[in-house]
Amino acid sequence: MAIHFNGVKVINTSGGPGGASWPGDPTKLLAGDGTQVDLGSGVDLSAGELSVTATGATGPQGPAGATGPQGPTGATGLQGPTGATGATGPQGPTGAAGVAAWPGDESKLLAGDGSQVTVGSSVSLTANTLSMPVKATYVATVTENAAGLAASRVGDTIYSNAGIYVCSSLSPLTWKKFSLNSTINFPGTGVIASYRYFRMVIKESKYSQGIYTGAAQSGTQFQELELLLNSARVDYTGASASSTGSSPGGQGAAQAVDNNLATKWFVYESVTSAAPITFTIDFGSSRSANGFRFVTGGDVPGRDPLQWSFEGSNNNSTWTVLHLQDTNASITDSRSTYTQEFGFSAS
Repeated sequence: MAIHFNGVKVINTSGGPGGASWPGDPTKLLAGDGTQVDLGSGVDLSAGELSVTATGATGPQGPAGATGPQGPTGATGLQGPTGATGATGPQGPTGAAGVAAWPGDESKLLAGDGSQVTVGSSVSLTANTLSMPVKATYVATVTENAAGLAASRVGDTIYSNAGIYVCSSLSPLTWKKFSLNSTINFPGTGVIASYRYFRMVIKESKYSQGIYTGAAQSGTQFQELELLLNSARVDYTGASASSTGSSPGGQGAAQAVDNNLATKWFVYESVTSAAPITFTIDFGSSRSANGFRFVTGGDVPGRDPLQWSFEGSNNNSTWTVLHLQDTNASITDSRSTYTQEFGFSAS
């Protein structure tokens, strides 16, 4: 018998009829070149023939193959998320205010909405909350600080019985002046006047005008007389007061300049145009004001003043009329109540 393994032939060592004997160690195989290959112990090469494959030694490593061509460029990756918005920077400084020129015709007034109003006809001018028809006529451009007037912007308007002043320029301060064709009291917006002495010459009251009757309504009074500058009470430090007529104790003129509504000034005498009552304030030094108001007495409305002449002086001798009320003023019947403001018409 013969078994073949990949062309290596083992020949029976015992010889056979006509066969040659095994030329070497019976425990080894005979390679093709005649050398013997050790198979280890325990190998019995018996009758027949056995052919096996012997593994040759590992040959040396062949040379490295050539580097292959570069592969194609990979696809572009996805864009990353947008970064967060940075914090808002600090606000820059406010620019300086420009100086605007007069925006229109010098013979017209500038309304609050920027439109121009032709004067000479009935024009509705609003002062505080009071609206009244006024006829005004353009007079001239006033290039100085007219009668102590002040403005913060072009178009600022001052209404007074001396005229209507409209600011047309801040640098230099310039006003367009309009004259009034009638005398109207504009509350809280009068011409600024500076004096040491101010007095109220009271000529008529609700009692003298017959609005209230009966002896209990006689006399003249108010709780406080306030000089105002642009609607604010002026400084009364060092001020003293006096009046004509006779007062009971604790109700003298000083009680009308103490800024205390729990006190009042009262005289027994009732006023008439022929026999007025005069109330005088001495500030000790000059004070600037452009209006006044008073507080009604706490009890009898017949004693409220209705007509007067409000005047200023620097020597307590020569007086300038600042506000003339020669018709009955509209004075509230409510007690301990401030009246409206009355503006000065002269300085």
